[in-house]
Amino acid sequence: MKVFISQKTVLILFAILCIHQISFSQNRYNSVYENKLIFGLNVVDDSFLKTHNAFNFDQQWNVAAYPSYFGYNFLISEKISIEGVFSMNKYNANKLVDGLFIPTERKYHAFDLNAKYNINDLIYNFDNLSNFEPFVLVGAGITSIENASRTTINYGLGTYFWFHKYENKCCSESILNNLGVVIQTMGKSSTDQKTYGNQIQHSFGVVFRF
Repeated sequence: MKVFISQKTVLILFAILCIHQISFSQNRYNSVYENKLIFGLNVVDDSFLKTHNAFNFDQQWNVAAYPSYFGYNFLISEKISIEGVFSMNKYNANKLVDGLFIPTERKYHAFDLNAKYNINDLIYNFDNLSNFEPFVLVGAGITSIENASRTTINYGLGTYFWFHKYENKCCSESILNNLGVVIQTMGKSSTDQKTYGNQIQHSFGVVFRF
């Protein structure tokens, strides 16, 4: 049996397909916030693997008394985003670094590029937790401590907490509705273990999504 499809029918089907594709694309991009800006503080523990004490605040935790953590996050798929972060800190004299007390102050700077995987499906069955957006991360970075640089392999976890619950649209008219906070803990393992130790970096910041 011969099937005949007119040119008009083909054009109509093509138009329907285009409209559907445009609608799908708009819904896709209107249902997510592709960009995040992060501004906050960071804490570096440079002796955990030596002391195995994660909460030795006085001797091991190094905190800068000024904004020291700046990041930009871009969503590349429904669950995966790429994030670049610049952080700075200061190791005060008499702090434990690699298990030894340092006699003088040291400056800390780092740039990290990480991939984050959204694991919010684990909690979306609980409506009272829908403001949370947890994630795991892996990546790499360059850390400089008093002009001695090393590359690191990064891994960690954290969560965003949004002040306004997620809605199926992008960019609410109220700026406050697009604000939240992020809490994150990241391990940074040196690629040269014979020369440099590892660090744990905790960060806390304000996030704006758009």
